[in-house]
Amino acid sequence: MNKVYIDGNVLVKDNAVFYAKSITCNCNNVPKDAEIIKVKNHLFEVNNEFGSLFTDVYIKGGLTGYKNSDVSLSDIDFIYRRFCRKLNLISQLLQQVNGNTEIDILLLQEQYLAVYSLVEYYFCSTLCMSLRQDQRCYDRILKMQHNRTSLRRKDEIAELLNIINRKPHKSRKNKKVSRQEGIINKINSIVFHKNDIVVKLYNTVYGKSFDNDFTLFKGNLLERRHQITHKMGYDEKFKLIDITKSEVQDLILEAQNMCDNVYNKIETVVKKW
Repeated sequence: MNKVYIDGNVLVKDNAVFYAKSITCNCNNVPKDAEIIKVKNHLFEVNNEFGSLFTDVYIKGGLTGYKNSDVSLSDIDFIYRRFCRKLNLISQLLQQVNGNTEIDILLLQEQYLAVYSLVEYYFCSTLCMSLRQDQRCYDRILKMQHNRTSLRRKDEIAELLNIINRKPHKSRKNKKVSRQEGIINKINSIVFHKNDIVVKLYNTVYGKSFDNDFTLFKGNLLERRHQITHKMGYDEKFKLIDITKSEVQDLILEAQNMCDNVYNKIETVVKKW
């Protein structure tokens, strides 16, 4: 079932989620091969979860959601545009730092971490959106192979494979979810600054090599992130490590270049879908 036609208006109620690959409202013509959902009083209410991330939804009327509801669509371009806009905002905030006081250093640390947080959001969301966007992309995850390298270290890829093979799937709230949502929920919980994990997932989903693309997830840049995140910018000798405005500017530039390169590589794959 790749097409659904709802013969009325749609209301997504509090804490409910409406899933779709795409949504077309005010559609008077029923698309060919679409499943038709008849509704009473011209209103289709979503009280829990409805839809599929691989389904195009056509609605005769309009779509309305309560404050705490959510409509989830597949669109990696939207995620990329949001990343660029947010990174620009961080760059604008950086211009407000003009000194080297303790407050200035704290602001620089927060902006440094904000860049990493945004990058992790971008890569995680892009991957999840791609899994929702095309069945072939999703199928690659189902066929993923993995050899565990250490029993001592937490292996998030092995945990993902356990989720893939487990039935029925349950969310954190102990509610049954579809197989695809169980997988996506797990990916959303993975730490996305671990280079080996991100490379493994991206290589699998997109069928390309990303072995050298995630430059922010290794080396001195990542080490600085750990120092700021876990030790408030102090080294192992409890000495405050200097951080400069130009260092954050360089990080912003590197983040933009890295994500541009990954986006362009992904786009060549997506266009073939």
